[in-house]
Amino acid sequence: MKRILGIIIIAVMLLTMVACGKNADEVQKDAKGFQVGFGKADITPYSSVPMGVSTKTDIQYSTGYKDTLYSLTTAITDTEDNTLLLIVTDLSWGFYTRTALVREKITEMYGIPGEYIMLGGTHNHSSPAYSLNIPDTDAYIEYWLENVMSSVEDALEDRKPAVMQIGRTQTDNLNFVRRYWLEDGSLLTDKDSSQAPIVSHESEPDEEVQLVRFQREGGKDIYI
Repeated sequence: MKRILGIIIIAVMLLTMVACGKNADEVQKDAKGFQVGFGKADITPYSSVPMGVSTKTDIQYSTGYKDTLYSLTTAITDTEDNTLLLIVTDLSWGFYTRTALVREKITEMYGIPGEYIMLGGTHNHSSPAYSLNIPDTDAYIEYWLENVMSSVEDALEDRKPAVMQIGRTQTDNLNFVRRYWLEDGSLLTDKDSSQAPIVSHESEPDEEVQLVRFQREGGKDIYI
């Protein structure tokens, strides 16, 4: 991994697109010489598909949608013409096979090495299933991949000169700890069914948010 892109990967502690237009507190570092672009594509299924809560023996199909789901891509090119792609889709989680599928397609079309392509999800529990273990997902995966590639194409075309700023800010009630110490000394997780009384959370939530802002010439700021 090239040095400049390595700096970005270290800085991006949370692989979720936050917003375009907010301020990051306590700016720590500026870095110039980037070309940065943003792309967005609709990945909402407009026909019935298995939901992410499905299992091999209990498949639940969607009956409609309330909110649009998106693929969001940020493309970052450094002074040595190395490009890093940060892709986030509104699905529950990722699988290596799906990440490999996206990486192979992008490498084939744009020549960007797979190790420069990072794919994550917003952990949306109401999203479509895209696990290999769930039947009837192939059609959606084909549609999903097509639109992920559309967001990548838009991000690459949208690249503009930018300055990178790394900062952090503190929030309240952003997250919570889903593991608990029980009275019998054991640790309760989401998959456990112990009935022993809960004593406390395993730890306190970390509500510090790491932010990277790209201030672009002739374009909106991008936050990741």
